[in-house]
Amino acid sequence: MDLGSHIAVERNPSRELLLETIGSTKPEESALIVFVMAHGKAGMVQFNSGYVEVQEMLAKMDTPNLRGKPKVPVIQACRGVDHNKCSDDGCHSEWKSHPYFEIKSPDTLVIMSAYHGSLAARNVMIPSLAKAIRTSRNDADICEIFHETAREIMKIEPNQAQEMRSTLRYKLGLGQVRNVAIFTSIC
Repeated sequence: MDLGSHIAVERNPSRELLLETIGSTKPEESALIVFVMAHGKAGMVQFNSGYVEVQEMLAKMDTPNLRGKPKVPVIQACRGVDHNKCSDDGCHSEWKSHPYFEIKSPDTLVIMSAYHGSLAARNVMIPSLAKAIRTSRNDADICEIFHETAREIMKIEPNQAQEMRSTLRYKLGLGQVRNVAIFTSIC
């Protein structure tokens, strides 16, 4: 399935490049999908020049060019556990947990690889979700695709629970969107 006319893939990008890219969509683009694979902690994702708050990413997506259009950040990152503090007896968070983000604009779907306060299995969710999108029917709803992906991931990583939050006002069939701006960040 071909979704994108503007596809950018960056390895180890800066936080500035991420924010600049997601804030620079063109009027002819009908949606924005951002895939981020990185380290993270409660409410933040780590890039080579520092952390970006998920809330800041969502605010950057709320541009005039994307008003009324789907915005879909897909984030595969830990959420509240210090990955450097893990040992055989488990992982212990050094950070105070907080709700991490609030969706403040319509037509936004946020997909997270881990629930609040937990570790994310590396290289599991985004490849699984990308495969599901590529092999889906044109009328497949992205929320249905995500739920199916989550069920498949639970078979591989039984303790890995994903989270989805949405303010979409309609079913987002992948065949309905064209000229999608897609940004993929691998840190």
